[in-house]
Amino acid sequence: MNKISEIKDAEELKEPNVGFRFLFKQDQIQSGAILFLQWCLAPEVVQYLKENKVADVQVFITVHNTHGKETRYVAPLTSPQELLEFHCPGKHEISGTVVWGDDLKRTVNKFLMKSDRRHYEYDSEKVITKFDCTSFGKAELSVEVPDGFFAPELSPHESWYVNLWYGEPAWDECEIRRRRMLAYTVQSALLAVYIPIIFVMRLIYASFVSGVLLRKDVPWEAVVRPFVYSSADIWDSGERRWEENPVKRLILVPSNQIMMIVMSIVISSIIVDWTAFSFLVLPVVYVIILAIFVALSSSWLEKWFAEDFKRYMAEREKRLLAEALNRSYSELLCTTAPADGTLRTKRQGFKNNVVLAFQDFKAYVCRPAALH
Repeated sequence: MNKISEIKDAEELKEPNVGFRFLFKQDQIQSGAILFLQWCLAPEVVQYLKENKVADVQVFITVHNTHGKETRYVAPLTSPQELLEFHCPGKHEISGTVVWGDDLKRTVNKFLMKSDRRHYEYDSEKVITKFDCTSFGKAELSVEVPDGFFAPELSPHESWYVNLWYGEPAWDECEIRRRRMLAYTVQSALLAVYIPIIFVMRLIYASFVSGVLLRKDVPWEAVVRPFVYSSADIWDSGERRWEENPVKRLILVPSNQIMMIVMSIVISSIIVDWTAFSFLVLPVVYVIILAIFVALSSSWLEKWFAEDFKRYMAEREKRLLAEALNRSYSELLCTTAPADGTLRTKRQGFKNNVVLAFQDFKAYVCRPAALH
């Protein structure tokens, strides 16, 4: 494969909005807190991708809002468009690049990986070179998001209850509706059972840790505040009075005690009633043996009888992929893209049209939530 840097006018095409640029409708951002984003490539870049049969190409998109918070998206290059959601009013800086390579899947995972709820693990530019992928072109875009197009905010108390068992707040109006529906039906019923059970279990656990294991400074708040403290806090926050001894740890650590009790029950059940044990376990053993036999037989049949069929399917898939790439890449030429606006969205393929219809529907009924 030739290097992308060897194509004609490579240095010029690397400049922002030259070899790769974003497309969008200027008036769209004035009517909502969403953006239907498309992109196009210079003819030289499209020709390079075709000639070198680069099949898996992704667009890495980074959005920085007026508060400096970063949001990342990844979309296939041949995707008809990407729906961006903004969660606060003000200026947003959008940048993107085209990425491909042998380790692309891993690079995508690292690009989207977060170290916590607000921050990403890797730098958006360094992650591409770190995992041996190639990037080309840089698209830049700045949009001003108006106020008044966000989902209604919940009260602090309702927000806490609705988002109780989720790692982060809801991102749009549809997710808020779904969470509210579950919160006032299923969640309420579960909490009516969960709270008494967790109270009794933690009370017994804290009493055991404090009285039997002789640990002081046990946080009794964890018993009555189940959503602020976890059960592990009862053990981790206490101070040990007994010395570090492997034998004592084996006997006294609660997890080891539980395992010893469970193993005692299992062994007793086997000794007392071998027939019942056989009735439960032997069918499982038979199923495992049968699964192993089928797996080995399938491998043998594939090895001896399916080589020709696999070769035919591989060649057919390669030919169809090349034809699809030629059609898809040809639709991405900047020479046919408008200066203001987007490419035609009704591209070839039923799947693309379904994706576009879903995005249009979601944009209509699901306003983004304002996140602070």
